[in-house]
Amino acid sequence: MSKLQTHSAIPKQQLSNTHYFASLLSQAALRGLLSREEQKSIRAQMMQILVLLATRYTAGASTSIRAQTAQSLMECAMYSIGHTLKRLQDTDGALHDISTIPLKTLFDRGQAQLRDLLSHAKAQYASLLKNSVPLLSRTWQSTLHTGLTGFFSAYHVYDAAHDTPGLIDYPTALPLEDATGIEYTIRYLKRVALEDSLIRRWPADDVNGLIRAGGAVEAPVNVFSLVLTNAIGILLCGRQADTLNLTRADRTVLRKRIFGIATAPMRRLFHDTAGRLYKGLCMRDTSLLRYMTDTASTLVPSIQNALETGTLSHVFLTIKASANPAFFHDAPRMDDKPFRDLVNEIADCRYASDRVELVQMNVPSVADLVDLFEANCLTQGDMAAVFQTLGDDTLAMLRHLSLQFPPDSLHTNSTELSWRSALKTHIEGFDAARQRLIQEMARNIQFV
Repeated sequence: MSKLQTHSAIPKQQLSNTHYFASLLSQAALRGLLSREEQKSIRAQMMQILVLLATRYTAGASTSIRAQTAQSLMECAMYSIGHTLKRLQDTDGALHDISTIPLKTLFDRGQAQLRDLLSHAKAQYASLLKNSVPLLSRTWQSTLHTGLTGFFSAYHVYDAAHDTPGLIDYPTALPLEDATGIEYTIRYLKRVALEDSLIRRWPADDVNGLIRAGGAVEAPVNVFSLVLTNAIGILLCGRQADTLNLTRADRTVLRKRIFGIATAPMRRLFHDTAGRLYKGLCMRDTSLLRYMTDTASTLVPSIQNALETGTLSHVFLTIKASANPAFFHDAPRMDDKPFRDLVNEIADCRYASDRVELVQMNVPSVADLVDLFEANCLTQGDMAAVFQTLGDDTLAMLRHLSLQFPPDSLHTNSTELSWRSALKTHIEGFDAARQRLIQEMARNIQFV
């Protein structure tokens, strides 16, 4: 493949991030960078990889599989090779590796990198579960506790690296495009973690007040955008962003401030005001600064429309106080046999960290979590470690169950008392404001 080194590089931006390897081969063939013999060699090597994957898929029983399965395995192989190639600085390097390294080696290298990425994503998810602001958005709660858990439970690097299982339907402020598999999920987790780092700068009650005012309890609305919009509005009113609430009088000031500004200057205004907000909050993450300013620029069309239609109150919101109980949507419960198998697997684990990881990755339902606590397979220390992985909403749900069914000497056994005691100790370790928030949520929870 000497001619691979004599042609100009293929611009990376012309290639699909999701189908990187396939689009690289296509562009290389179109530009005459691959001869027919070279393309034939690549196809032959890919068929060899497919045979290996099919053999592993059938546990060595056969290499004969359904066409749909074969297509999926081939996509997995292409995705894995593409993952390692796209890490290179340019397409010249990628084409050089294709010419000098067996594709099976590139596949194995990509698989190892994807496994590392999966481990990193699991750690990010655990941190998000532990630290994220308890939001009333049902779409967010469903994605956090069911969709993402479903992804990690069903995702398999070895035969479906290109798939994105789980229902991840909470939108990020800036849409994620041209990504799938673990690459999509880790980018998603990074974005929602960035969003959370801004959202938590204000009390959860204020943020949830915006969620209620913006109709985002039920609808899949991005909460970061609601918060950023109001915070920018407050700065444009000449006030400090120590609150998220905007009044009718504030909206009158805003209308006078921004009415009649053309699109490009308004984008600059919102971009720059988001930068001022970042500096005023003394934040240090430059990736968050870029995310805030980029998001702020996208807010302009909806604000211009609101100015034209007299609906500025639908964009710059007045916080709506809670008038309803906090709703909790639990994940589906496990079937009996998988639950028993999990209990046995946990009981057989030697290390506490392994037991905790099994709980975290396999138990999305609070009801199942309580049953697991009472199955006598976790120590007090294990339960304390599990609580560290849970968000405030789940802790509030567990506290709610403790309040709803208080222990008594006749009907409460030692395992029930054990997890209740561990939960109480865990919550008491928080600062007073966070304790009050969890207790308030616990008192007002209703199942949905």
